[in-house]
Amino acid sequence: MVKEFKVRKENKPSYECMITAETCLGLAGLATEEWEREHHYRTGIIFTAFAIEAMFIFYRKQVDPGYDKTKPECRKTMHKKTLKLCGFTNYMGTRPYQIIKECLEVRDAIAHGDSYTSSFNFSADHLDNQDDIARGVLAVNSEQFRGLTADLLKKYIEMAKHIDHEIYDNGYRPSEEDLPAAERRNLMLAFGVSGVSMWPSA
Repeated sequence: MVKEFKVRKENKPSYECMITAETCLGLAGLATEEWEREHHYRTGIIFTAFAIEAMFIFYRKQVDPGYDKTKPECRKTMHKKTLKLCGFTNYMGTRPYQIIKECLEVRDAIAHGDSYTSSFNFSADHLDNQDDIARGVLAVNSEQFRGLTADLLKKYIEMAKHIDHEIYDNGYRPSEEDLPAAERRNLMLAFGVSGVSMWPSA
């Protein structure tokens, strides 16, 4: 006999987006055709960017319970303020942050859909006729997609997780600033665990 009951779930997009990104990285490694690999690492990069955005919102809500993400605030300001509230100053100039910033810029270039003209050098030395040249030229991706690789996806995932652990290990709530470091409570990891699900016993 099937019973139906209500489940209360704490939704945690940072965790689920990172799981999707990591799955894409794994699938890209298993893919045998180039178009499959491209699909997986492009999708993975976009989901890594989503995970990064959700991570900052997740941490912001921990250190600023009154935070309202519907109020307009540019990304740079939001990240800087969130990091400061977590006890980090001058973090945005670090290598890990610069790498995730690059990931977010890749996402922006794709998501905002700006149409513009770019140029590239094309070598036709190995091609004998105009049909082959045309196919070769048309096979080159738009600038927003050129240079995206599985290695880049891996780097973005690693740096996002590095920042998550760094905030978890060293971050703290503003109300605990005056406490010795050993007495401060850790913030919750953005990517470490799924949200809590609660339901009545059967």
